[in-house]
Amino acid sequence: MVVISDGVYEGLPLEGVRYPSPDHMSGWWLTTDEYNGDISSLKTVHFTHIVKYRPEVAIYMALPPGYRFMLGGGQEHVWFDEKVANDK
Repeated sequence: MVVISDGVYEGLPLEGVRYPSPDHMSGWWLTTDEYNGDISSLKTVHFTHIVKYRPEVAIYMALPPGYRFMLGGGQEHVWFDEKVANDK
């Protein structure tokens, strides 16, 4: 399961962050500029839906907890975030 904001399925540039999580969740949160900071606006979806609508994101889903990436607008950036990795 993956948490997404509006705009992910629509192909907007996005930021992904993978948090340590329970076994039933992947830990991935994918947000776009459409995200207003209200977590109640986020949706939990199956990984297969992400691959269907955003196949270019699938490769990043293999990154372990603590990683972040930004993708879109011709940009790609991947980095490790120690604070996220230790967030429990």
